[in-house]
Amino acid sequence: MVHSLQAVITKKEAVDEIKKRLSNISFVELPQNLVLIPVTDFLHDELDEHYSSKSGAVFMEFDHLSGPIVSFLEEYSKKIPLAYIETDYFGGAGRQSAALWSDSKLNEGPFQSITFKKEELTIASDDKAINRVLKKMGVSNSISKDEFEAVGLERYRTMTVFD
Repeated sequence: MVHSLQAVITKKEAVDEIKKRLSNISFVELPQNLVLIPVTDFLHDELDEHYSSKSGAVFMEFDHLSGPIVSFLEEYSKKIPLAYIETDYFGGAGRQSAALWSDSKLNEGPFQSITFKKEELTIASDDKAINRVLKKMGVSNSISKDEFEAVGLERYRTMTVFD
């Protein structure tokens, strides 16, 4: 199975402010008062236009995080935290990366978890990159679900569903 995702996660109350400035943005409501903002090619192009003169830090833990995306995260995390996540899995092997911006700066991470042939380099699901960031955003899990599953991220396996 493939799981390949590049997205921003934030609280629902951030949506109206972000929509004022960006027209190529789409939102998917998630449980626990969160929204998923897929970083589609259209959104990436628009961010490049808005933030072309700015260059934010780019981190080796991510394949798709660009300077304009970092500038967006810094600007809109002034009031409400924003997480940036990436997944890249095939057949149970792959990686996930996550970081959290708040108060207009990187606050947590970047974190990365890698799985080789279903053997975790990080031992517990609590240590998985995306779970760590979601937990910092206040996501609660249950005995049968980790934070990733608690907000339904397993349902969004590829970026093509957002095109």
